[in-house]
Amino acid sequence: MAPPLNDRRAPAEAGAFETGDAESKELWQAAWYYAANLSSYVLPLLTFTFLARVLGPVEWGRLSAFHSLGLYLSQIVEYGFNFAAARDVARYRRDRDMKRRILAEVHAAKLLIAAGVLLLAIPCYALLPGRLQSPVLFPLALAYAIAQGSTLLWYFQGDGRIAQLSLIEAVTRSVAAALTIILVRGPGNAWLMLALNTAACLGTTCGGLLLIRRDIPLTLASAQSGLSLLRTTFPLFLFRGAASMYSSANVFLFGLFGAPAAIGYYAGAERAYKGLTAFLHPLMQLMYARVNYSLGRSAEAGRNTLRQSAFMTILAGLLLGLGCVVAAPLIVSILLGPAFTASIPVVRIFGAVLIAEAVSIAFGVQWMLPLGFDKQLTAITLAAGVINVLCACFVAPRFGAIGMAAAVLLTNSALALGCITFLRWRGFQPPAPDGPA
Repeated sequence: MAPPLNDRRAPAEAGAFETGDAESKELWQAAWYYAANLSSYVLPLLTFTFLARVLGPVEWGRLSAFHSLGLYLSQIVEYGFNFAAARDVARYRRDRDMKRRILAEVHAAKLLIAAGVLLLAIPCYALLPGRLQSPVLFPLALAYAIAQGSTLLWYFQGDGRIAQLSLIEAVTRSVAAALTIILVRGPGNAWLMLALNTAACLGTTCGGLLLIRRDIPLTLASAQSGLSLLRTTFPLFLFRGAASMYSSANVFLFGLFGAPAAIGYYAGAERAYKGLTAFLHPLMQLMYARVNYSLGRSAEAGRNTLRQSAFMTILAGLLLGLGCVVAAPLIVSILLGPAFTASIPVVRIFGAVLIAEAVSIAFGVQWMLPLGFDKQLTAITLAAGVINVLCACFVAPRFGAIGMAAAVLLTNSALALGCITFLRWRGFQPPAPDGPA
């Protein structure tokens, strides 16, 4: 069995950061990845823009609630491997046998998780409020969750070939977006959006497996190995699950308490915000792999990369957030249409969320995880998730979409403050760390 994915003693292999030629190659990989990754945000943004206008606030909010449920459950299936497994693959980049074993164990673990999600989610259908019960959308949300959670992003990210998978994803998402716009004509066939997105995710995964097969044989580890991996990665699962409470599940959560039209206004604003994260999250993923590799090389290289990652991420979040606040009326007019004027103040709040999220990414994902503070980050994230749920239950029903957006801002701010406070307590002074733990 491969060493635990949270083993801090994994050796760094020679790779993409050592020579000038390799660094040039990595820059090209990063540029291609950044361009291709825009499809995972921009294409859904175009699709949702179309659907919001065709369906209207009420039906659009209902569809968005099930899409949000699928996204949240997909984070459970993903289980934190996008961080833990990517970290190991990056450090064993030139060890083909080790990469094969890691891939086999992650697949076995995800099959066990997917089975558990289905067994637990199906009986919960009867507990949904009447306005959210749909014998078509609910099973499609479950299928989308499993397909999305089975992503191979973690492997290609750690292996330094993330641009390849991103290009495949760009093609499958483009096809799904085009078919959605062609085929969906009203509430009666809105289910096609979830079905086509599920097919796109499966197509991307199949394409990724074909690429991996050229490098290593595809095998499946035993159920016992999968269970062992789930135990060692459990702290990161808690982190991902808690983070998803306020990053993926909010539309569904708000749907349990909010008025139908308010759900649509909030979902529209959140979708605009998600579109802007197209310029933030790819940077997070690229810098996360680089930070892990640099820390494996030397303390000095790690310190330099930590400073660079914090500066670049926070600057990007600040620019995006201020732009969102200033251009909120224009964003709503272009993306959602005149029926969603009530979304303008919600979009402005999400501008502030972008800034807080950038800070939490810089000092949480890009600092605390590579430095081995998995459990501490998980505890901070769980506390932030509890804040989000409590605000959703008690604030959002009273203040509607604005209240829900304010809950997200409070949650991300608490997360960012918690990460900075912990790092300072351990002797790190953002943005200039004394050295890795």
